[in-house]
Amino acid sequence: MGCARDLGMLVLLAALWGASFLSMRFVVQATGPVVLAFIRVALVAAGLARYALLSRQRLALHGHWWNFLILAFGTRLPPPVPAGRPR
Repeated sequence: MGCARDLGMLVLLAALWGASFLSMRFVVQATGPVVLAFIRVALVAAGLARYALLSRQRLALHGHWWNFLILAFGTRLPPPVPAGRPR
C-alpha cells in the first residue's frame, strides 16, 4: 500500500516540477526574470514559514549557524564558467 502512495507522490512532484518550468516560460515574458525570481522565492519562503509554524519545532542552529551562512551566500555566487554559448 505504501508503494502506491509513494509512486503517486512522486508523480505529483514530477507534475508540479514540470509545470513550474512550463509556467516560467510564459510568466517571464509578462513580468521579467527578476520579478519572477522574487515571486518564486517569496512563495517558497511563505510555504516554509507556514510549515515551520505548524510543526512547532525549533531550528537547532546552535553551533551550526556558520554553515548555514556559508550555504546561503555560496549558492548566490555566479558560476565559475562564463554563461552563454561556446564559440
